Amino acid sequence: MTLEAAKAVMDSIPDMMELSDLVIDSKLVELLLKLLHFPAEGCHENVCEEAMEKLGIVALSPVGRDYALECRALDGLLEILNSNKILLLRKATQTILVFSRGKPKAPFEKVKPAIRALRDLVASNVDQEVLRNACWALYYLSGGIDKNLKGSCTSKKITSHPVVSRSDIISAVIEEDVFPVLLKLLEHPSPSVVTPAIHFVSSICLGDDSQKEELMKARGTDGRDVLHYLSGLLDRGKEERMVCQCIAYITLGSCPRAKAVFDAAGLIDRLRHLAETKKMDVAATAIANAIIGISDESYINELVDCCIGPLCDYLDVFGRKIICTISLKGLENILEYGEKHKGPDGTNIYSKRIEEAGGLKNLKGMCCSLTMGLEADKILCKYWPVYDTSW
Repeated sequence: MTLEAAKAVMDSIPDMMELSDLVIDSKLVELLLKLLHFPAEGCHENVCEEAMEKLGIVALSPVGRDYALECRALDGLLEILNSNKILLLRKATQTILVFSRGKPKAPFEKVKPAIRALRDLVASNVDQEVLRNACWALYYLSGGIDKNLKGSCTSKKITSHPVVSRSDIISAVIEEDVFPVLLKLLEHPSPSVVTPAIHFVSSICLGDDSQKEELMKARGTDGRDVLHYLSGLLDRGKEERMVCQCIAYITLGSCPRAKAVFDAAGLIDRLRHLAETKKMDVAATAIANAIIGISDESYINELVDCCIGPLCDYLDVFGRKIICTISLKGLENILEYGEKHKGPDGTNIYSKRIEEAGGLKNLKGMCCSLTMGLEADKILCKYWPVYDTSW
Protein backbone atom coordinates (compact mmCIF):
# COMPACT_ATOMS: atom_id res chain seq x y z
CA MET A 1 0.00 0.00 0.00
CA THR A 2 1.36 3.43 -0.92
CA LEU A 3 1.53 6.33 1.51
CA GLU A 4 -1.22 8.10 -0.41
CA ALA A 5 -3.48 5.05 -0.18
CA ALA A 6 -2.81 4.74 3.54
CA LYS A 7 -3.77 8.36 4.09
CA ALA A 8 -6.92 7.86 2.04
CA VAL A 9 -7.92 4.92 4.25
CA MET A 10 -7.30 7.02 7.34
CA ASP A 11 -9.35 9.93 6.02
CA SER A 12 -12.27 7.59 5.34
CA ILE A 13 -12.54 6.55 8.99
CA PRO A 14 -14.78 8.81 11.10
CA ASP A 15 -13.53 10.29 14.37
CA MET A 16 -16.75 9.57 16.27
CA MET A 17 -17.11 6.36 18.24
CA GLU A 18 -20.86 6.43 17.47
CA LEU A 19 -19.91 5.45 13.91
CA SER A 20 -17.86 2.41 14.94
CA ASP A 21 -20.59 0.16 13.48
CA LEU A 22 -19.88 1.66 10.07
CA VAL A 23 -16.16 1.09 10.53
CA ILE A 24 -16.76 -2.58 11.39
CA ASP A 25 -19.16 -3.20 8.52
CA SER A 26 -16.77 -1.57 6.07
CA LYS A 27 -13.89 -3.83 7.21
CA LEU A 28 -11.84 -0.75 8.01
CA VAL A 29 -10.56 -2.25 11.28
CA GLU A 30 -8.65 -4.86 9.29
CA LEU A 31 -7.12 -2.11 7.17
CA LEU A 32 -6.08 -0.21 10.28
CA LEU A 33 -4.29 -3.28 11.59
CA LYS A 34 -2.33 -3.54 8.36
CA LEU A 35 -1.32 0.11 8.74
CA LEU A 36 0.21 -0.67 12.15
CA HIS A 37 2.95 -2.44 10.20
CA PHE A 38 3.33 0.30 7.60
CA PRO A 39 7.05 0.94 6.97
CA ALA A 40 8.03 3.00 10.01
CA GLU A 41 10.56 5.28 8.39
CA GLY A 42 10.48 9.08 8.40
CA CYS A 43 7.03 10.52 7.80
CA HIS A 44 5.64 6.98 7.53
CA GLU A 45 5.67 6.79 11.33
CA ASN A 46 2.76 9.20 11.27
CA VAL A 47 0.69 6.56 9.48
CA CYS A 48 1.23 4.08 12.30
CA GLU A 49 0.43 6.71 14.95
CA GLU A 50 -2.75 7.77 13.19
CA ALA A 51 -3.80 4.15 12.72
CA MET A 52 -3.44 3.60 16.47
CA GLU A 53 -5.44 6.74 17.19
CA LYS A 54 -8.26 5.54 14.92
CA LEU A 55 -8.17 2.11 16.59
CA GLY A 56 -8.52 3.85 19.94
CA ILE A 57 -11.63 5.65 18.72
CA VAL A 58 -13.12 2.36 17.51
CA ALA A 59 -12.30 0.76 20.88
CA LEU A 60 -14.24 3.43 22.78
CA SER A 61 -17.29 1.42 21.81
CA PRO A 62 -17.42 -2.01 23.55
CA VAL A 63 -18.62 -3.57 20.30
CA GLY A 64 -15.81 -1.96 18.30
CA ARG A 65 -13.27 -2.87 20.97
CA ASP A 66 -14.30 -6.53 21.09
CA TYR A 67 -14.33 -6.75 17.30
CA ALA A 68 -10.82 -5.26 17.12
CA LEU A 69 -9.63 -7.72 19.77
CA GLU A 70 -11.05 -10.59 17.74
CA CYS A 71 -9.04 -9.25 14.83
CA ARG A 72 -5.91 -9.52 17.04
CA ALA A 73 -5.47 -5.76 17.37
CA LEU A 74 -3.77 -6.16 20.74
CA ASP A 75 -1.03 -8.32 19.21
CA GLY A 76 -0.14 -5.52 16.83
CA LEU A 77 -0.11 -2.93 19.60
CA LEU A 78 2.07 -5.08 21.86
CA GLU A 79 4.61 -5.50 19.05
CA ILE A 80 4.95 -1.72 18.89
CA LEU A 81 5.91 -1.68 22.58
CA ASN A 82 9.25 -3.16 21.49
CA SER A 83 10.00 0.06 19.58
CA ASN A 84 12.53 2.58 20.87
CA LYS A 85 10.59 5.49 19.38
CA ILE A 86 8.93 7.50 22.17
CA LEU A 87 6.10 8.90 20.04
CA LEU A 88 5.06 5.41 18.96
CA LEU A 89 5.27 4.14 22.55
CA ARG A 90 3.11 7.00 23.79
CA LYS A 91 0.43 6.36 21.21
CA ALA A 92 0.57 2.57 21.65
CA THR A 93 0.17 2.75 25.44
CA GLN A 94 -2.61 5.29 25.06
CA THR A 95 -4.46 2.93 22.71
CA ILE A 96 -3.90 -0.11 24.95
CA LEU A 97 -5.32 1.98 27.79
CA VAL A 98 -8.53 2.45 25.82
CA PHE A 99 -8.75 -1.30 25.19
CA SER A 100 -8.29 -1.90 28.94
CA ARG A 101 -11.23 0.27 29.95
CA GLY A 102 -14.83 0.14 28.81
CA LYS A 103 -18.20 -0.80 30.18
CA PRO A 104 -18.64 -3.72 30.05
CA LYS A 105 -15.01 -4.75 30.35
CA ALA A 106 -13.20 -6.52 27.55
CA PRO A 107 -12.95 -10.32 27.83
CA PHE A 108 -10.05 -10.77 30.24
CA GLU A 109 -8.32 -13.57 28.35
CA LYS A 110 -8.13 -11.28 25.31
CA VAL A 111 -6.38 -8.44 27.15
CA LYS A 112 -4.39 -10.49 29.67
CA PRO A 113 -1.22 -10.60 27.47
CA ALA A 114 -0.94 -6.83 27.89
CA ILE A 115 -0.13 -7.20 31.61
CA ARG A 116 3.33 -8.70 31.15
CA ALA A 117 4.16 -6.41 28.21
CA LEU A 118 3.19 -3.29 30.15
CA ARG A 119 5.06 -4.50 33.21
CA ASP A 120 8.25 -4.91 31.16
CA LEU A 121 7.75 -1.52 29.54
CA VAL A 122 7.30 0.24 32.89
CA ALA A 123 10.47 -1.43 34.18
CA SER A 124 12.55 -0.16 31.27
CA ASN A 125 11.05 3.23 30.35
CA VAL A 126 11.33 6.66 31.95
CA ASP A 127 9.06 8.72 29.70
CA GLN A 128 6.38 10.28 31.89
CA GLU A 129 3.55 9.94 29.37
CA VAL A 130 4.38 6.31 28.63
CA LEU A 131 4.49 5.50 32.35
CA ARG A 132 1.20 7.29 32.97
CA ASN A 133 -0.62 5.44 30.19
CA ALA A 134 0.87 2.08 31.17
CA CYS A 135 -0.01 2.52 34.86
CA TRP A 136 -3.61 3.44 34.11
CA ALA A 137 -3.88 0.45 31.77
CA LEU A 138 -2.54 -1.87 34.49
CA TYR A 139 -5.03 -0.39 36.94
CA TYR A 140 -7.96 -1.20 34.65
CA LEU A 141 -6.53 -4.61 33.78
CA SER A 142 -6.34 -5.40 37.52
CA GLY A 143 -10.09 -4.87 37.85
CA GLY A 144 -10.16 -1.11 38.35
CA ILE A 145 -13.32 0.73 37.40
CA ASP A 146 -13.66 4.04 35.58
CA LYS A 147 -16.60 5.63 37.40
CA ASN A 148 -16.80 8.48 34.88
CA LEU A 149 -17.06 6.23 31.84
CA LYS A 150 -20.41 6.22 30.07
CA GLY A 151 -21.85 3.57 27.81
CA SER A 152 -22.01 4.03 24.05
CA CYS A 153 -24.77 3.78 21.51
CA THR A 154 -24.64 1.00 18.96
CA SER A 155 -27.06 -0.90 16.80
CA LYS A 156 -25.02 -4.07 17.26
CA LYS A 157 -25.54 -6.47 20.12
CA ILE A 158 -22.82 -6.49 22.77
CA THR A 159 -21.47 -10.03 23.02
CA SER A 160 -21.51 -11.54 26.50
CA HIS A 161 -18.21 -12.94 27.79
CA PRO A 162 -17.30 -15.50 30.43
CA VAL A 163 -17.21 -13.76 33.79
CA VAL A 164 -13.78 -13.74 35.42
CA SER A 165 -13.83 -13.02 39.15
CA ARG A 166 -11.92 -10.06 40.54
CA SER A 167 -9.90 -12.52 42.62
CA ASP A 168 -8.80 -14.43 39.50
CA ILE A 169 -7.91 -11.18 37.75
CA ILE A 170 -5.74 -10.01 40.65
CA SER A 171 -4.09 -13.44 40.81
CA ALA A 172 -3.15 -13.11 37.16
CA VAL A 173 -1.60 -9.70 37.85
CA ILE A 174 0.37 -11.11 40.79
CA GLU A 175 1.71 -13.94 38.62
CA GLU A 176 3.16 -11.40 36.18
CA ASP A 177 5.30 -9.86 38.97
CA VAL A 178 3.90 -6.36 38.49
CA PHE A 179 4.30 -5.25 42.12
CA PRO A 180 8.04 -4.40 42.19
CA VAL A 181 7.88 -1.90 39.32
CA LEU A 182 4.53 -0.34 40.28
CA LEU A 183 5.51 0.14 43.93
CA LYS A 184 8.67 1.96 42.91
CA LEU A 185 6.58 4.37 40.82
CA LEU A 186 4.88 5.58 44.00
CA GLU A 187 8.08 7.61 44.47
CA HIS A 188 7.90 9.17 41.00
CA PRO A 189 8.08 12.99 41.09
CA SER A 190 5.13 13.43 38.73
CA PRO A 191 1.55 13.22 40.11
CA SER A 192 0.40 12.01 36.69
CA VAL A 193 2.38 8.79 37.31
CA VAL A 194 1.80 8.47 41.06
CA THR A 195 -2.00 8.75 40.74
CA PRO A 196 -2.51 5.65 38.55
CA ALA A 197 0.14 3.76 40.55
CA ILE A 198 -1.69 4.31 43.86
CA HIS A 199 -5.00 3.45 42.17
CA PHE A 200 -3.41 0.16 41.11
CA VAL A 201 -2.34 -0.57 44.70
CA SER A 202 -5.85 0.28 45.91
CA SER A 203 -7.31 -2.14 43.38
CA ILE A 204 -5.08 -4.94 44.69
CA CYS A 205 -6.07 -4.07 48.28
CA LEU A 206 -9.64 -4.99 47.33
CA GLY A 207 -8.54 -8.57 46.70
CA ASP A 208 -8.90 -11.48 49.09
CA ASP A 209 -6.70 -12.03 52.15
CA SER A 210 -4.12 -14.13 50.32
CA GLN A 211 -3.71 -11.42 47.68
CA LYS A 212 -3.31 -8.73 50.33
CA GLU A 213 -0.62 -10.91 51.88
CA GLU A 214 1.15 -11.06 48.51
CA LEU A 215 1.07 -7.28 48.37
CA MET A 216 2.48 -7.04 51.91
CA LYS A 217 5.29 -9.47 51.02
CA ALA A 218 6.11 -7.67 47.78
CA ARG A 219 9.16 -5.46 47.55
CA GLY A 220 9.85 -2.61 45.18
CA THR A 221 12.87 -2.70 42.93
CA ASP A 222 14.79 -1.03 45.77
CA GLY A 223 13.79 -3.74 48.28
CA ARG A 224 11.26 -1.75 50.34
CA ASP A 225 7.70 -2.80 51.17
CA VAL A 226 4.33 -1.27 50.32
CA LEU A 227 3.90 0.40 53.74
CA HIS A 228 7.20 2.23 53.24
CA TYR A 229 5.95 3.68 49.95
CA LEU A 230 2.53 4.57 51.38
CA SER A 231 4.19 6.27 54.33
CA GLY A 232 6.42 8.19 51.94
CA LEU A 233 3.39 9.54 50.08
CA LEU A 234 1.92 10.81 53.34
CA ASP A 235 5.25 12.46 54.18
CA ARG A 236 5.08 14.33 50.87
CA GLY A 237 1.38 15.15 51.25
CA LYS A 238 0.53 13.23 48.06
CA GLU A 239 -2.61 11.16 47.41
CA GLU A 240 -3.42 11.19 51.13
CA ARG A 241 -6.98 9.98 50.78
CA MET A 242 -6.04 7.09 48.49
CA VAL A 243 -3.20 6.08 50.82
CA CYS A 244 -5.56 6.01 53.81
CA GLN A 245 -8.01 3.95 51.79
CA CYS A 246 -5.29 1.41 50.97
CA ILE A 247 -4.28 1.16 54.64
CA ALA A 248 -7.92 0.75 55.68
CA TYR A 249 -8.26 -2.18 53.26
CA ILE A 250 -4.94 -3.69 54.36
CA THR A 251 -5.77 -3.65 58.08
CA LEU A 252 -9.33 -4.90 57.65
CA GLY A 253 -9.81 -8.30 59.27
CA SER A 254 -6.17 -9.22 59.85
CA CYS A 255 -4.21 -8.99 63.08
CA PRO A 256 -0.76 -9.49 61.42
CA ARG A 257 -1.43 -6.79 58.82
CA ALA A 258 -2.78 -4.42 61.46
CA LYS A 259 0.40 -5.03 63.49
CA ALA A 260 2.52 -4.30 60.43
CA VAL A 261 0.77 -0.95 59.99
CA PHE A 262 1.27 -0.17 63.67
CA ASP A 263 4.96 -1.13 63.48
CA ALA A 264 5.61 1.02 60.39
CA ALA A 265 7.45 4.02 61.85
CA GLY A 266 5.11 6.96 62.38
CA LEU A 267 2.32 5.66 60.17
CA ILE A 268 -0.41 5.59 62.82
CA ASP A 269 0.57 9.10 63.95
CA ARG A 270 0.24 10.36 60.39
CA LEU A 271 -3.22 8.80 60.12
CA ARG A 272 -4.25 10.42 63.38
CA HIS A 273 -2.99 13.80 62.13
CA LEU A 274 -5.09 13.51 58.96
CA ALA A 275 -8.15 12.44 60.92
CA GLU A 276 -7.81 15.30 63.39
CA THR A 277 -6.57 18.22 61.30
CA LYS A 278 -8.10 17.49 57.90
CA LYS A 279 -11.18 15.65 59.16
CA MET A 280 -10.35 12.85 56.74
CA ASP A 281 -12.88 10.11 57.49
CA VAL A 282 -10.97 7.43 55.61
CA ALA A 283 -7.96 8.05 57.90
CA ALA A 284 -10.21 7.42 60.91
CA THR A 285 -11.45 4.27 59.18
CA ALA A 286 -7.87 3.02 58.79
CA ILE A 287 -7.25 3.69 62.50
CA ALA A 288 -10.47 1.96 63.56
CA ASN A 289 -9.71 -1.06 61.37
CA ALA A 290 -6.29 -1.33 63.02
CA ILE A 291 -7.91 -1.39 66.46
CA ILE A 292 -10.54 -3.89 65.34
CA GLY A 293 -7.86 -6.08 63.76
CA ILE A 294 -5.32 -6.15 66.59
CA SER A 295 -5.92 -8.70 69.33
CA ASP A 296 -2.38 -8.64 70.72
CA GLU A 297 -2.62 -6.78 74.02
CA SER A 298 0.96 -5.53 73.81
CA TYR A 299 -0.16 -3.22 71.00
CA ILE A 300 -3.47 -2.05 72.37
CA ASN A 301 -2.37 0.53 74.96
CA GLU A 302 -0.17 2.53 72.62
CA LEU A 303 -2.62 2.25 69.75
CA VAL A 304 -5.49 3.43 71.92
CA ASP A 305 -3.47 6.45 73.10
CA CYS A 306 -3.35 7.91 69.61
CA CYS A 307 -6.74 6.76 68.39
CA ILE A 308 -9.39 7.59 70.99
CA GLY A 309 -9.61 11.26 70.00
CA PRO A 310 -10.31 10.80 66.26
CA LEU A 311 -12.72 7.91 66.85
CA CYS A 312 -14.74 9.95 69.35
CA ASP A 313 -14.81 12.92 66.96
CA TYR A 314 -16.24 10.84 64.13
CA LEU A 315 -19.16 9.67 66.25
CA ASP A 316 -20.52 13.15 65.63
CA VAL A 317 -20.79 12.64 61.85
CA PHE A 318 -24.35 11.27 61.82
CA GLY A 319 -24.77 11.55 58.06
CA ARG A 320 -21.93 9.11 57.37
CA LYS A 321 -23.21 5.76 58.54
CA ILE A 322 -20.17 3.75 57.46
CA ILE A 323 -17.61 5.87 59.32
CA CYS A 324 -19.90 6.08 62.39
CA THR A 325 -20.30 2.29 62.40
CA ILE A 326 -16.56 1.71 62.10
CA SER A 327 -15.80 4.26 64.84
CA LEU A 328 -18.39 2.61 67.10
CA LYS A 329 -16.79 -0.79 66.52
CA GLY A 330 -13.33 0.58 67.23
CA LEU A 331 -14.44 2.19 70.49
CA GLU A 332 -16.32 -0.96 71.46
CA ASN A 333 -13.11 -2.97 71.04
CA ILE A 334 -11.30 -0.48 73.26
CA LEU A 335 -14.03 -0.71 75.91
CA GLU A 336 -13.99 -4.52 75.80
CA TYR A 337 -10.23 -4.43 76.37
CA GLY A 338 -10.81 -2.06 79.29
CA GLU A 339 -13.30 -4.48 80.83
CA LYS A 340 -10.63 -7.17 80.89
CA HIS A 341 -8.11 -4.85 82.53
CA LYS A 342 -10.06 -2.84 85.08
CA GLY A 343 -8.30 -0.65 87.60
CA PRO A 344 -7.94 -1.46 91.32
CA ASP A 345 -11.30 0.18 92.00
CA GLY A 346 -13.02 -1.93 89.35
CA THR A 347 -13.46 0.89 86.84
CA ASN A 348 -12.93 0.70 83.11
CA ILE A 349 -10.19 3.28 82.55
CA TYR A 350 -11.03 3.57 78.86
CA SER A 351 -14.65 4.50 79.47
CA LYS A 352 -13.32 7.47 81.44
CA ARG A 353 -10.88 8.43 78.69
CA ILE A 354 -13.59 8.19 76.04
CA GLU A 355 -15.78 10.43 78.19
CA GLU A 356 -12.95 12.97 78.52
CA ALA A 357 -12.46 12.94 74.72
CA GLY A 358 -16.12 13.82 74.14
CA GLY A 359 -17.11 10.31 73.16
CA LEU A 360 -19.84 9.92 75.80
CA LYS A 361 -21.50 13.15 74.72
CA ASN A 362 -21.41 12.08 71.07
CA LEU A 363 -22.76 8.62 71.91
CA LYS A 364 -25.69 10.22 73.70
CA GLY A 365 -26.25 12.46 70.70
CA MET A 366 -26.31 9.43 68.41
CA CYS A 367 -29.26 7.96 70.31
CA CYS A 368 -31.60 10.26 68.39
CA SER A 369 -30.33 8.90 65.07
CA LEU A 370 -32.71 6.55 63.25
CA THR A 371 -29.84 4.53 61.79
CA MET A 372 -27.30 4.51 64.64
CA GLY A 373 -29.42 5.02 67.77
CA LEU A 374 -29.81 1.37 68.77
CA GLU A 375 -26.10 0.61 68.45
CA ALA A 376 -25.13 3.69 70.45
CA ASP A 377 -27.69 2.90 73.15
CA LYS A 378 -26.39 -0.67 73.44
CA ILE A 379 -22.84 0.55 74.10
CA LEU A 380 -24.00 3.18 76.58
CA CYS A 381 -26.05 0.71 78.59
CA LYS A 382 -23.22 -1.85 78.68
CA TYR A 383 -20.27 0.37 79.57
CA TRP A 384 -21.95 3.27 81.38
CA PRO A 385 -24.46 1.54 83.71
CA VAL A 386 -25.58 4.88 85.15
CA TYR A 387 -26.49 6.09 81.67
CA ASP A 388 -29.91 7.75 81.73
CA THR A 389 -31.93 6.66 78.69
CA SER A 390 -34.17 9.66 79.10
CA TRP A 391 -31.25 12.07 78.67
